[in-house]
Amino acid sequence: MMVELVPVPQAVLPIAAFREYLRLGSGFADDAFQDTILESSLRAALAMVERRTGIAVLSRGFRYSASRWRDRAGHMLPVSPVTAVTSVRIIDANGVASEVAAGGWRLSVEGREARLVPLGLLPPVPRLGRLEIDLVAGFGASWEAVPADLTEAVFMQASRFYETRGIGLNVLAPGVSALIEAYRPVRAGFGGGTR
Repeated sequence: MMVELVPVPQAVLPIAAFREYLRLGSGFADDAFQDTILESSLRAALAMVERRTGIAVLSRGFRYSASRWRDRAGHMLPVSPVTAVTSVRIIDANGVASEVAAGGWRLSVEGREARLVPLGLLPPVPRLGRLEIDLVAGFGASWEAVPADLTEAVFMQASRFYETRGIGLNVLAPGVSALIEAYRPVRAGFGGGTR
C-alpha cells in the first residue's frame, strides 16, 4: 500500500493555465470565482492519471508499506520516477520501528523502474509486522517539469470533471488513454508482455 505523505500544494497546481485551457473569461473582478472547482477537477484528474500509470506527476513524498520483501535481490517500488529513498523501516507487530541503516541498501533506477537493492542481507520482516519505505517521486516540483503529454492528459481529464462536475468519475475522457499509454506499466503474463 502506498500513501501520499504531503498533498500537492495548491500553489503548484496550474489553476491559471487550466482556466486558460478551458477558455474561461478573464479580466473580470471575479476571475478566481471558480478556482475551487478548478482545483478539485485538477486534483481528481491528477489522481486518476497517476493511479492508471503508476507515475507520480509532481514531486512529493510517499510512504510505501508491504508485509514482506519481494525478493532478496531487491524490492521493486510501485511508483516512478523515484528520485530518492529517505527512510527504510521494519515495524514489528507491536508497532515498534527499527530503521534499516542507509548503508544497507541503495536506490537503483533503470528507465522507469526503481528498486531498493540490498547491500548485504535485508533484515527479516516479522510476522504481523511490515516494511515501510519513505520515498520521493515525481518529475519535478513545478508544473513546468511535467512532460507535455501528461500535462495534456491531466488537463483533458480535468476538463471532463469540470464539465460533468464529478459525474462518471471512473471514466477516462476521450483521448486520455492514448496519451498515457506509454506510461502504463507493462505486466508480464503468459504469452508475453501485456499492458
